[in-house]
Amino acid sequence: MKGAQTRKDGQPNPDRGKIGDAGRFSSMQKAVITLSYAWFFTGREVYAEHAAKLLRVWFLEPTKRMNPHLKYAQGIPGQCDGRGIGIIDSANLVDLVDAVGLLESSEQWTAEDHGGLVQWFNDFLEWLQTSKYGKDEDNTKNNHAIQYDAQLVSYALFVGKEEIAEQVMQRVPKRRIDSQIRPDGSQPNELSRENSWDYSCENLRYFARLAQLGRHVNVDLWAYEKKDGRSLKQAINYLVPYVNETPWPHKQLSKFEGFRLQKALMAAPLEMGFTLMAYKLLKTSAVERLLYPKPSTSGAKESMPAVTEESDRIAEKECDESGKSVFTPKIRSKILF
Repeated sequence: MKGAQTRKDGQPNPDRGKIGDAGRFSSMQKAVITLSYAWFFTGREVYAEHAAKLLRVWFLEPTKRMNPHLKYAQGIPGQCDGRGIGIIDSANLVDLVDAVGLLESSEQWTAEDHGGLVQWFNDFLEWLQTSKYGKDEDNTKNNHAIQYDAQLVSYALFVGKEEIAEQVMQRVPKRRIDSQIRPDGSQPNELSRENSWDYSCENLRYFARLAQLGRHVNVDLWAYEKKDGRSLKQAINYLVPYVNETPWPHKQLSKFEGFRLQKALMAAPLEMGFTLMAYKLLKTSAVERLLYPKPSTSGAKESMPAVTEESDRIAEKECDESGKSVFTPKIRSKILF
């Protein structure tokens, strides 16, 4: 790379994937999550075995593991080695931690493995809370702040520090919802971006994660509504008309993709009706159909038929340490809900 680096919102540096481990880190996370689902729904130890192998390589083996910090995330050549906003690169570890919970019932994931991973995330949690980069991310005013909170709560719950999780969750309504969502449901800090639809949906995905985590410490973000109407429900209502009907009126450099709202829709409480809406408006993946069974029009979950190879299939990828696909078996077709 030559010359000074210039920030261009919505346009990732094309050289980003050529250096560092960002791509391999992402592949590992996706592989562990998918393999954990595959183990849970099929009972085949081969999936748990490889998920455990990946976790050991990335987090436990002394000569190979990642250090529990992000000091060098999103560095800019010639300007800085890393930045607080680079903490968003570990946002999907929230889902990985959740997936590890599925592995605990497998003989492939030992108590020693689990204890080592708990220690890694305990150290990472401390770094997030005490480092300059962590404090910088905490003080951001957009989606970065929401994913930061989601990481704190998730890791705190994982390592048994419920008091930290509760403290973070208690401040979310006034500190995050009130400041980031307008009474009409719009998110001004995301609408100002070059890919405003993508960022609006992504921020709601992080909020939905927080809402799910909040249930563990008796904080219901979905029920929160300020007197002027600011709420997560209102934020979703603002975006829904644009999924596949009304043209999006704000800036969007990348291709407009309505499915980006899907995760927030499906994570909302059934009584809000957004899960059924997601099934009606958007194409759902096999994984999403397994995790969020289609509700009936009365609000109750429908009795799901057996998963078939033709229509309801999880894309199970067995990956080596670099994320390279080795084989893609089909899910067993005897899963009943």
